[in-house]
Amino acid sequence: MGLWIMLLLCVGLLSACGQAEPAAPAASAPELSAAADVQPAAQPVDRGLARETRLAIGEETYTIRRIGTDEGDPWDPTVDTVEIYRGEDLNGPVQVFPDFRGDGTPPLDGELRVEDLNFDGWPDFRLFNCRHRGNERWYCWLWDPEADAFTYAADLSQLSDCVWNQEEQVVYTADRCGLAGARYSVYSWEGGQLVCLRQFELSVDMYEPPHTVENRFYVRQDGELRVEREWHGAAGEWGESLVAPEAAPFLALTQPEETPASSDEYEITNTKGENGS
Repeated sequence: MGLWIMLLLCVGLLSACGQAEPAAPAASAPELSAAADVQPAAQPVDRGLARETRLAIGEETYTIRRIGTDEGDPWDPTVDTVEIYRGEDLNGPVQVFPDFRGDGTPPLDGELRVEDLNFDGWPDFRLFNCRHRGNERWYCWLWDPEADAFTYAADLSQLSDCVWNQEEQVVYTADRCGLAGARYSVYSWEGGQLVCLRQFELSVDMYEPPHTVENRFYVRQDGELRVEREWHGAAGEWGESLVAPEAAPFLALTQPEETPASSDEYEITNTKGENGS
């Protein structure tokens, strides 16, 4: 009888030891529980064809997203809409520009440049539009620090072959019309408005004899452009040039001596502080 009692006690002890070992993995349970509480980051809304550029304004980051369409040519998609996002949230745009396009269809893979287009110290951006008859055009947006938003600059977007001179704070433009002539202008910003300061215009009558060439130089006076000097001649009178020798110095007043390099930086900050002063 005593032998059976001893055997039962040994079996009980062995059974208890076998149940104690599996308790060790319990230490990892809190890790598994914590990991289960982590939620995946929200994914941006799928917009299909799109290109993005990020820029910094003060301490805030903005994303410019160009939404494309390939309805006209699947091999050459164009920009249909421009959306602006603030911060890291790419699900809800703070601004949408669906109808900015005028003449021209900007390519989706065309260039986008960030630079100060109105010389106020804040970063603006422009999107390549097209080249036509040697003229290059861009769609332009300006940052409005008071509205804390971008505005589409329709007047600036209508100009061609623009050169922004940050030192002189003027915009040089050229509009060539083939054999019909050309127009060279100098623009500046006054009270937030784009105004033309000087302009040189040449026109050619190539359809009915006698074929004539006209040069005119305009200067802004009392709020409007007025002719200061003009020259008239017959085609060929000035040799191969369409500009009268006396008019050459006036033509130079509407063209930059050197073409400053445009900004290729995709992230720039305002140079006048957060309040723009």
